[in-house]
Formats: sequence, structure tokens, C-alpha cells
Amino acid sequence: MKKWLFFLLIFNLLLTACNEEVKKTVVLSTEDKKKIEEFATALLISFNNHEFELIRSSWDNEEFRNKVIQLLRPSEETVFNHLFDKEWSKHILYMNTDLVYRNKFHEGKAFLSNVEHFKSHSEITFSFLYEDYYVDFRKYRVKLINDNPKLVDFYTFKDNNWQSTSIKNAVRLNTTYTIHTKERKQANLYSNKSRDCLMARDTLCALENLYKIPESHQIDLQISTQKINFAFILGEDIFQEVLYKEYLSNQSPFIDYLYYYFQDSSIELKKVYNNLSERTGERALIDSLRTGNYMWY
Repeated sequence: MKKWLFFLLIFNLLLTACNEEVKKTVVLSTEDKKKIEEFATALLISFNNHEFELIRSSWDNEEFRNKVIQLLRPSEETVFNHLFDKEWSKHILYMNTDLVYRNKFHEGKAFLSNVEHFKSHSEITFSFLYEDYYVDFRKYRVKLINDNPKLVDFYTFKDNNWQSTSIKNAVRLNTTYTIHTKERKQANLYSNKSRDCLMARDTLCALENLYKIPESHQIDLQISTQKINFAFILGEDIFQEVLYKEYLSNQSPFIDYLYYYFQDSSIELKKVYNNLSERTGERALIDSLRTGNYMWY
């Protein structure tokens, strides 16, 4: 009898915990949505006034950490927490504040392109136009935490990924290929060699070493764009060769854009622009890309 009472007590506790968890899930009301829209406008103003405080104070590190942990295997959490505390949290702060820096030092202007509400969160998309004739985009996920709008994740259209997913992929790479594996050692070796070549102003050497990095570690857009940038410096023939290689190997809307742009492929570019316009909610800046006055970079 005592045993049954014990199990009944445990069941009731679990049921209560589940009910409490359900209660914690915020379902956005009309008033909540209005609050998030006002926050999005305030964030836009802070970008254009070159103010850092709102973007810094609105980012919720712990909510983002919890989001990533939900994507990980239990065995990966220790690695993630170590790397997040050591470097990734600082990198995210940089990526957020860099929007303000770029707006300031490139005489840019930010636009609020879209606000989309879901059941328990919203997504706000900003477009940026810079005086040196390029545009960029950033989407943030917003949740109400203690009744305050907080930024809990962001999406980069170049990478075609949420930051939480990018970090999950990086954690998986680090746990799959430890410091003792051949792939990890080679990735570190050739990354360092490429950097040394660049410091010595040997761009060809820097490019060649990037291609020596194992395929297992060429999973993000950064290496592809580095190759394309180096190749651009080295001349038309090498540039076209590298751009084609990266177009084939890196399934990214941004690499597609660069390839079709430099191939002057108007039909394929139109598809890229339509897709980008649909996903960002932006019209005017996409039209500037269409007319060739600006570049996405």
C-alpha cells in the first residue's frame, strides 16, 4: 500500500511539474505583440543612432544557451558549456554590436523589413544599406522573458542558418574530431599556415593552404568566402575557378548569389532576389540589388 502511495505521489509531482511547465510557456497576446513591435522599432532607432546599449542588454545568453543544449546530445553539453563560456558568448556579443559599428563607420542605414509573430515568439528582420554600395540582412528571434522582449537567437542569411544551429554543428565537429584525430590536427595546421602566408602577403599560398584543410572541417561559409576573397585578389582566371568550385561544394544562397552575379546570369539572379525578398520581407533594397547599384556582401 505504501509503495502505491509513493508512486501516486511521484505521479502527481510529475503531473504538477508538467502543468507548471505548460504555464511557463508564453502565448503571445495582442498586447505582447505590440510590445515586441515597439521593441523592434526601438532597436532600429538604436542602430541608426549608433547606440550599443539596447542590443547588448536585450541579448539573453542563458536563453540562447538553453536553446543550443536542446539541440545537443547529452555527451556534448560539457564541450559546449566550456567553449560557450570561453569564447562563443564573446563572439556573439561581437556579432551583435558589429551591426552598430558597421552602421557607424560605413555610414549605413538600418531598415525594419519584417516582423512576424508566432505562438510564443516573434522574428524581426533588419536590412542594412551601407555607403560603400553593399547591403546585408539579419533576423532575430524575440521572446518575452519576465514580460520583457529579449533576443534569444539570430539568423544570418549568408550562412542560411540560425546561430544556435551553427554552434550545434561546431560542437558536433569538436566532439567527433578531438585534438588527437588526424583531421583536427590537419585543420589546425593548414589554417595556421594560411594565416602565416597572409601575414607574409603571399595570397596564393594562403589560398592553397585553405584547400588543404580536410573536407570534414570545411563546413561553414567563412572558409568559402575566404577562398573567394583571396582568389579575387589573384586575378580573373583564379577567381572564376575558385568561385565555380565553391558554388558546387557550398550550398549557400550567398555563394549562389556571388556565382550568378559574376556570371551575369540574370535568370538565376532573379530567382535569388525573389527568394531573398520573400525570406527577408524587404523590397526596396532587393530592388537596389536587381538594378546593380548595390551588392549583397
